[in-house]
This record gives sequence, structure tokens and C-alpha cells, in this order.
Amino acid sequence: MAQHNWGWIHLARGKPRRRKFRRGHAPYLTRIRLYWCDSCNVPLTEMKDCSICGSTPRKVEISPPGDPFPAMEGHLERAIATIDAQYGHGVGKLLLPSSKTIVMNKVSSLDAMYEIVVDGYVVARLRFDIPKLGYTFLLTLEGARRVGSISKRKWVSIHDGVLKYLKDGANLMLPGIVGCDSEIEVDDEVWIINPDGHVVGAGIARMTGREMANETKGFAIKIRDVSDPQLPLVNQRIASWDDVVEANKTNLSTIEAEAVSFIKRMVASEDASVVVGFSGGKDSLVTYLLVERALGESPPIFFADTGIELPETVQFIEDFAESRGADIIGGEAGDQFWESVDIFGPPARDFRWCCKVLKLGPAAASIADDLGGKVLSFMGQRKLESFQRSVEPRVTEN
Repeated sequence: MAQHNWGWIHLARGKPRRRKFRRGHAPYLTRIRLYWCDSCNVPLTEMKDCSICGSTPRKVEISPPGDPFPAMEGHLERAIATIDAQYGHGVGKLLLPSSKTIVMNKVSSLDAMYEIVVDGYVVARLRFDIPKLGYTFLLTLEGARRVGSISKRKWVSIHDGVLKYLKDGANLMLPGIVGCDSEIEVDDEVWIINPDGHVVGAGIARMTGREMANETKGFAIKIRDVSDPQLPLVNQRIASWDDVVEANKTNLSTIEAEAVSFIKRMVASEDASVVVGFSGGKDSLVTYLLVERALGESPPIFFADTGIELPETVQFIEDFAESRGADIIGGEAGDQFWESVDIFGPPARDFRWCCKVLKLGPAAASIADDLGGKVLSFMGQRKLESFQRSVEPRVTEN
């Protein structure tokens, strides 16, 4: 078989930096880009003046690697149901109102966990707990202040003078408790108030509410966050995702112009057929639209049907291709996965036989049959997807 060069063009901005990753270190893959315009109450992608009001934004402190995304309907429904189960019916919609542009950020955990950003502040982490096969809403201090203003469940009141010890790093022991919600169970997420009723902390219950009321000593609350009393930083400004686009218009236009210029340069420098790798996801969709704009025409779509794709994915790709008048190339694996799994066993991170059988094989055959030579393939990949992709160069050759 003839050798075919496949140029993979990545649209990530900036030059990659080669670096090593060590265990135990925060996974910073690239600069974290999340800022907030308090005047418009919308997220921004750069520390530049808001395109709507001209205000200077502030940085939002989120955990690395820092890959924030809009909270979609399904995310919010799950979070709201979890909040209601913990703090009472109706609390979820008050804490995560539909009138706000809410952002989520995936963070490291044993399973799925997401930071939830409202009004430019992390109010909680939504974590899937494997032992109970369900989600838990882990309050930050800002989240505790907000929950404390709208809920009467999972509260713990402390004696005057206890706060200074908590601020020094101590956990809450039983003698320091004045009262609490009697319905608290072990491992519940609780919020802590001082004698004046102001929220000063958040943590995890290590005793039940009944034990706190009846015992005289013991380890009651594992403290997560604590500080002097402060009102919740609620922004009353209503905002939509259309507002977010408008607020980021200047920066998005700059990013788009640079990407289109890059595509034109690559196409001009290579004597090769142009295709766009397309999975049906947001990254490949954006990449396709950018390439289409740069070329002034709709390029072919490269999609390798592995035979185990969701029917909705295949249907979307076919519908999209039809809407653009674009050809789909890439080959089909058919039933090769099911025929091979009995021989090789389940695929694993260190045994990715499925990639060769379902993707590389059909892809190579399609390139040879449909394109007949060197191919310039544009792929929508982001540095924040993985350690490996964070150090990949913008242009590679296969």
C-alpha cells in the first residue's frame, strides 16, 4: 500500500510549551481564561474591557485545568434536583435561577465533579459519589451564604468565640455548638452560622443532628471553608447567553480572524486535498465553520463510522453534511468491533486496539480510495482535553 501523509491541523492558539507533568501537581495545561463583567453579569474569555459596557472584568478563581463551559439544561436539572434533595424543594431554582448565565468547570475527582459558577463566584461543586450512586452538592463559603438566606435545612449554630479557632484551622467540636437542624445525618453538607445568624462556614457533618443535641463531646463538623460573616455576593442583573456573545464579541472576532488567517496560510502552503475531521461535537463544528469561511466553500467531511456510534450522532452528521452540500468520507467499520472484542477483549487505556481496527484502518483505506494522496485535515482539538494534547504542536504530520 502506498504511503499517505495526513497533515493534522489543530486550531489551538499559541505555540505549545514542552513540559513534564509530575504526580501531585496541579494540572495546569494552559492559561485559565475565565473572567467576569459585574456590570453585565456575564463571563468573558479575556481580561479585556467588556464589549457591551466597556467595564474591566475581574478574574474568576476556578480550579485547574480550567475548562469552563455553559451549564446546559441537563446539567442544571441534575444540580437543582440535588440541591432540592439536600436543602428543600424550591431552593435549587433560587440558587441557580434561569435568569443567570451559569458556568460549570470540570475538576479532578474519583468520578465526575463540576464547579458551578454563579455571578462570577464558585458557589458549589457537584460531585458524583460512587458509594451512593448519586450526586452531592458541596457548598463553598459563597454557596453556604446563599443557601443560608433561602433554606432552613442543614444549619449548625456555634457559640460566640468559636469562630476564631475555626479560622485557625480547627474543626468544629461538640462543645462549640449551640443548636442545629435535627434532621442532619452523617456526611451531610452543612452551613454554619454565628450567634447573630450570619453564615461563617461550610463543612461535612460527622455526627447526626440528634447526636449533636444529646451528646456533650465529639467531632461534629469537618470544616471546609470558614471566614468572618459577610453577605452573599448576589448580582441582581439578569443576563442571557446572547448577552455573553455580545460581551465577548471583540475578542471572539479576533480569535476567529486569526484562525481563518491560519487556515488560509496552511491551505496555500500545501498542495493537498482539504478535509475537516468531524465528530458531530462542538469543537469539530466550530472548526468546520472556520474552514468553510476561509475557503469560501464547504469542504468534505471526514467521519469514520466506528459502528458503535450513537444513532443520533450519525444522523446529525448526515443532516449537517446535507445542509452544507458536503460529501462525507472516512469509511465504515461495520461490525468489526463486535467481531474483534471476542478475540482482543475489552479495549483499555494501554491496549487501544479499537482505534486501529475501527478508525485508523477504515480512515487509511478511505484516504487511499477517495482522496488518493496527501491530505490536509483540520481537526478541532483543545489543549485542555488532556495532558497529551496540551503539548501537541499546532501542525503535525502522520
